[in-house]
Amino acid sequence: MNSEDAYTIQYPTDLGSVNADYGPFTRRTILTWHNFQGYYLQIYFIDPHGVDLTHWLAKNATLGPHVTRISVNGLDGIIEAPGLVFLQSQDPMPIIYELDFECSSGAQPTCEPPSFWRDMINSFRTLTPDVL
Repeated sequence: MNSEDAYTIQYPTDLGSVNADYGPFTRRTILTWHNFQGYYLQIYFIDPHGVDLTHWLAKNATLGPHVTRISVNGLDGIIEAPGLVFLQSQDPMPIIYELDFECSSGAQPTCEPPSFWRDMINSFRTLTPDVL
């Protein structure tokens, strides 16, 4: 399974057409929009080699003090910081999705994720193998 076929995510229609750039070696998709300059969304597809999200994060990330646990459409996860989310699916095998809103060059000096970032995260769904 590859990351470009493993999930869906919704975004506001006024952002215009979306460009999805998938890197098979990085297992990352970068979403940019025609009418929304200054931000992009990176979605990483991570194989944790059978380890659950908590243990994977302990080995691979430095979490801040204000981590928030979330559940999105059957996926457990955390919000590490505004615009940075880790979600884990368990079926048929553990997969971690890192969703990271980033500022493009030329964006405002204090880069905050766009106001609709939580709505986008809440729309994230993995596709079941029979949908793939």
